[in-house]
Amino acid sequence: MAQDEPQQRERMERIAKALKPRFDEARLKLAKQFAQAQDGHLVEQTEMHVFEELNRLKTATQEVGLQERIQEAEAAFSPSGQAGKVPS
Repeated sequence: MAQDEPQQRERMERIAKALKPRFDEARLKLAKQFAQAQDGHLVEQTEMHVFEELNRLKTATQEVGLQERIQEAEAAFSPSGQAGKVPS
């Protein structure tokens, strides 16, 4: 971590917390696909589901990470005069 380690850690934990529901949802969807696939057809019946779900997760991760950083930046320049407070 860089120069402001406590701030970086707080930022990382806030982003990780925001991502958790999306990761949990993806994990359960993928587990369901594997559980429902027929013996002898696991790859055939799960490959596209895995690919699509991980792509959705990648997009959601980018969106959440960017949104958290945007909110942090907006809070630092708040017109209400409460600069420096980061939303939780």
